[in-house]
Amino acid sequence: MNSINKFALKIVLFSMICLAILSATVFAQGENKITVVIDNKEIVFEDANPVMIEDRVMVPFRKIFEIYGFKVDWAESTSTVLANKGNETIVLQINNKKAFVNNEHFDLDVPAQLVNDKTMVPLRFVSAHIGANVEWIDATNTVNITTAPAVK
Repeated sequence: MNSINKFALKIVLFSMICLAILSATVFAQGENKITVVIDNKEIVFEDANPVMIEDRVMVPFRKIFEIYGFKVDWAESTSTVLANKGNETIVLQINNKKAFVNNEHFDLDVPAQLVNDKTMVPLRFVSAHIGANVEWIDATNTVNITTAPAVK
């Protein structure tokens, strides 16, 4: 086998290995996709997909709060998420394990945080504090949320 054929064989083998690694990575990412269903409707996240951090599902704050009918604000100076709806107020600060609901303090397992420049908040905390039932379905990586009739 001459040197040109050996070089061509090396390129083909290298390409096959790269393709296999890329395929495995794409397959693994698809398998780990987290689905969020609220009242039997799958939620589509345009800007950022839900992610798992320390066994907690984190979702983009604006999308989830707006789904629940909250007005959302971002306080840049304090890196704080503010959500208001009627007399309800939820406040979460980036990288702070303390959250507030109507000025009542709650400890978070995982704080709100920036992921790829998107503010992500713990879905279970947000949903539970607006009165929704939250269920994790491990077999399908799905969060199933059932809201109270008043939230719909």
